[in-house]
Amino acid sequence: MSERFIITPETWLSVVDSTLFYPCAGQDFFTAINLFSPFVTDFWFVDRGYFSPGHQDTRRYGMDAPADQQLPLLGRKRNSSYQFIEKCIVGPPTWNRDIRDIEPCILTETYLHRRSSRLIRIHRRRGYGVSAFEKEIASLGVFFYRGDSQGEGGSGNLWMY
Repeated sequence: MSERFIITPETWLSVVDSTLFYPCAGQDFFTAINLFSPFVTDFWFVDRGYFSPGHQDTRRYGMDAPADQQLPLLGRKRNSSYQFIEKCIVGPPTWNRDIRDIEPCILTETYLHRRSSRLIRIHRRRGYGVSAFEKEIASLGVFFYRGDSQGEGGSGNLWMY
């Protein structure tokens, strides 16, 4: 028997204009964006492998390419619910995957969510989740986390322990 989760209107209203934070996100963007874009303003996806060419965690799906070479995340025809507005890069667009002390890079893309007529910002940040949370998140509305593993490219950052 599968469980069914129901989010009440009061819960949705409590996250309006807030921030969603997803550490160790990898390529897992679309569920969080599609669920929360009518409500949340800022989406923070953090992974140590973003924009680090050849990084084992992100190379299989192209998120290891330098930030200035990334295509808009939602700018593809299959995502006609979103209109790409602009992008901004803060920090070095590429990083050597072998250097443990990661210098962050934030690729921010702004979109119009057509159904709600709201502007949303999607931030992909290279670095560790803890430092991103401490430095970038002033007010949290949604903590979105599906887990991380020690193996198979996981970072081993176990947030729920």
